[in-house]
Amino acid sequence: MRGRVSLVAVALVVLPFAVALDAFGATSRTPVPASSNGNQQLLADPSRPFFYLADPAGSTVQFLDAATGKVNTTIPVGLGPNSIDLSRDRASLFIAVSGEDKIAVVDIAERSVTRNLTLNFTPLSVRDGRSDRLYVTGSDRVVRVLNGTTGQELANSSLFSYQTIAEVSPDGSLLLLTTTDVSALVIAAFDIQNDTPAFLRYSHPDLGGTFRQEAVDWTGGRIYLASGSPYGLEIVSIATLDRLGMLPMESYPTGVALAADGSTVYGLSANGNGAAVWAFDVATGVLQRLERLGRQADLVAVSGDRRGLIVGSPIERIAIEPSLGPWQPAPGIQCFSPSVLLAQLVRGLPDVGVDAATIRLDGSALSTDVYSFVSYDTFHLLRANLSVPLSEGPHTIDADVRWEGQSIHTAWTFGIDYGAGSPTCPSIGPGRPGPGEIVDVVPSAIEASLWSGSPSAEIESASMTLQGRDVPSTLTPDGRVQYAVLAPLPDGRYNVTARIAWRGGEASTSWNFTIDTDFSIPRIPLVEYVHPAGFRLPIPEGWTVQTDASIGTEKIDLLVIGPSYFGVQESLGVVTTADPTVRENDSFLAQVAQDTVQGLRTPYPDAQMSGAPRFRSVDGHAAVTFVVEYGTRSVIQEFAVVVSEVHQRGWILVLTAYTGQFPMLNTTFGQIIDGFVITLAPPSPPPPAPGPQPKPAGVDLGLYLQIGEVAAATTVLLAIILIRRSHAPGRRTSAIPLSTPIRFCPRCGTPVEPIGRWCPRCGEILRGPPPGTGPPS
Repeated sequence: MRGRVSLVAVALVVLPFAVALDAFGATSRTPVPASSNGNQQLLADPSRPFFYLADPAGSTVQFLDAATGKVNTTIPVGLGPNSIDLSRDRASLFIAVSGEDKIAVVDIAERSVTRNLTLNFTPLSVRDGRSDRLYVTGSDRVVRVLNGTTGQELANSSLFSYQTIAEVSPDGSLLLLTTTDVSALVIAAFDIQNDTPAFLRYSHPDLGGTFRQEAVDWTGGRIYLASGSPYGLEIVSIATLDRLGMLPMESYPTGVALAADGSTVYGLSANGNGAAVWAFDVATGVLQRLERLGRQADLVAVSGDRRGLIVGSPIERIAIEPSLGPWQPAPGIQCFSPSVLLAQLVRGLPDVGVDAATIRLDGSALSTDVYSFVSYDTFHLLRANLSVPLSEGPHTIDADVRWEGQSIHTAWTFGIDYGAGSPTCPSIGPGRPGPGEIVDVVPSAIEASLWSGSPSAEIESASMTLQGRDVPSTLTPDGRVQYAVLAPLPDGRYNVTARIAWRGGEASTSWNFTIDTDFSIPRIPLVEYVHPAGFRLPIPEGWTVQTDASIGTEKIDLLVIGPSYFGVQESLGVVTTADPTVRENDSFLAQVAQDTVQGLRTPYPDAQMSGAPRFRSVDGHAAVTFVVEYGTRSVIQEFAVVVSEVHQRGWILVLTAYTGQFPMLNTTFGQIIDGFVITLAPPSPPPPAPGPQPKPAGVDLGLYLQIGEVAAATTVLLAIILIRRSHAPGRRTSAIPLSTPIRFCPRCGTPVEPIGRWCPRCGEILRGPPPGTGPPS
């Protein structure tokens, strides 16, 4: 016939799928296992309350009562029955008996075998076709067209695989053949309007593997395939044999059944967790019901009246009636008026159609519809919309569903309390920045936190004001009222108010926060500390205090140790030095600052003053503050030198900080200096007469060296050596104990670490002198 090819051509196309199976061909009188025929041994009668089950390992066919799943009748048919089909007039069963090479014909009314069609091959699958024609696939790779009355062979053609199952359209015009034991499943379609089948098309090899069972929806034009992979029911177009999609399930799909009216398709999966039945709505693809069985199963079928579902083996009937219960609003008190009333409908198994559904509020029927609520375990909801808010007080909801002369009903009450402050009402609170929070960067958004109430209320509006002015705000999906800050905000304190409104109520919250990008506001809490050496000052709360600490030959009156950042140990040190040459003027203090930096450059040439010294008064005495940086090192130090001519003394305060923390610590150091008080009584003898004032040029530096040298040495001992050690290649990063004696390079006199192996300045190998000795003379 023009435009068609023979079955031989199909065999050549798909030969690679079958070559490996030659050695495994079944011989006559050998029953074929059930798994080789696509599980066609179970059939649901569409018009009678029966299932028909063949026993491939035995010799009988059983009639199972659809209402109970129990055996009604057992009929001997011969060894190895493995495929059952219902005759077109629905009066007889055709049964492929693989162990005796025959087709047994069973009269359903008589419950007996009326005749046997003897074959010269082993049948795998049998399907009744157009008038008096049977289509039988065999283990010899041949499909045969038989006379349905006599069994006479009318036509035959080579198949394209060893094991196939057959399906015939209700009008007898189309034959589908599906391979059952090849890695890539293939379906072929044939025109059978004449006795010789004519090839039409075959599917592409993308329909999965380890085929188990198929269900054909001739009216809907779809084939549903259950295979070991993928994990779901593959959907194939009958017209084109193209893949249309998949209904997802768990591993591993093993069975599939279609309701007689084509409304629901049932998938069966079986894995280490047991078997599960999945009911899908054919029209929408929505999962209607998932029921776990707690055991394994490999067969599934649904009765013609859709009231009985059986799984096996062993055979078990599943019949779960639909249930109806409260959903929204939930029973109890809430502070808002609902916009919709919902009742939960859990569909039965097998699934049943809903003829009518009604929701009544306080006795009045409302317009009601049913829709799917899609989640992992899908169910349905009866829905009735409300157009106006309800009155305060109790309300009663009645819901019912009716189908096929049956009905189910549920009722519950809920109450509405519009009173403010109800614990069920939505609420709004401060978000970020938090109440009273001080932030050092402009926030990208200002947010309020939101709770939708219990039960959750629909928030109808949300707004926010900043400094009393409305700002554009949105309600985020995760429940926040948010204002996106698009333009930079200047430093200062900001007042925020956020509001929400819902059906029947509203709530608001207010708070403030501060933006301080230049760290003008102190962030570290301080506590007062009094030192017996004659001074007091505020120090960071929680930092470790050491008094009269010794480092080498140097004595530190006060050492306050803070956190460590990236190997930099933050600290505050205070050293007192007696010096009758101190002068309370800017020239003296400027020289002190200069000498300090110069002294630091001996071990660290990259030390330099950041900015100019700042002269000020501390506790009524002259003082200077200055900052020293150390090139690319992540450490920075701030000094304050306070001098008192009446006390003939100087006090050196040194803050050591990680560069990233310095902006915050700088403000804190300012607080510390502001709070520094000299408590030491002046000496009894009057102080010596002041020396000559510095000259405008050519200043005698001898008057300024002592305090400057002490400041420089203190800095080195307190921080730099410790930090230097933490960054030395191959060295441990833990800090040296502050009480450990220190030594000096025998070559250049630079202070070095006690366990150091070389001088950081000149590179001299360090073998001595022992710790505690002074620098070389």
